[in-house]
Amino acid sequence: MIIHLTYKWLFGFIFIHFLLSCSQTDTQFCECLDAGKKFNSALMRSSEKGYPTKDKLELERLKKAQEAACLNYQNMDGPAMLELMAECEKSEN
Repeated sequence: MIIHLTYKWLFGFIFIHFLLSCSQTDTQFCECLDAGKKFNSALMRSSEKGYPTKDKLELERLKKAQEAACLNYQNMDGPAMLELMAECEKSEN
């Protein structure tokens, strides 16, 4: 059940991640994207190992960090998120 919910959350986040964007002045949004990337990376590594118990605490910590970083962006519309995501990508290059 937890694995199913985790995958459901992961795919939802990946979808939102592609819709998101980041403004040069909105570093908090870029931090939200980074936190999501860290969570997704850890989740994929853990899934390859069959979700060992020791990874659960780390995944929970990363998920909480991602949720906290993205709290202000939960109700943002798609076009605005795309603009912010584009700005984050520009600032990374």
